[in-house]
Amino acid sequence: YELKRRHLEESLKKQVLSGEVSPIYYYMILEDLTLSELSARAGIRKGKVRKHLESAHFNAIPQETLQLYADVFNITVPDMLKILVVTSADYTNTNTGF
Repeated sequence: YELKRRHLEESLKKQVLSGEVSPIYYYMILEDLTLSELSARAGIRKGKVRKHLESAHFNAIPQETLQLYADVFNITVPDMLKILVVTSADYTNTNTGF
């Protein structure tokens, strides 16, 4: 199970870094939530959540909404955003040999 989860995390990190998905999607999948479950727990319409799963819309999410997601994932907003920095650093380190 541990190895499978690590592979899933790595795959999701690559998707976040490449701009395929947002950190919201990353945590939703890691927490094994469906779109409907995340929508209900965060109190955000399903259509809006679906939009927030795309990286193109992630930067436009208001702080208050990010907090709703962070509460569902039981993390802080800075920790949720850290995936972008950590993922970028991991990617850079891996590909430069440092």
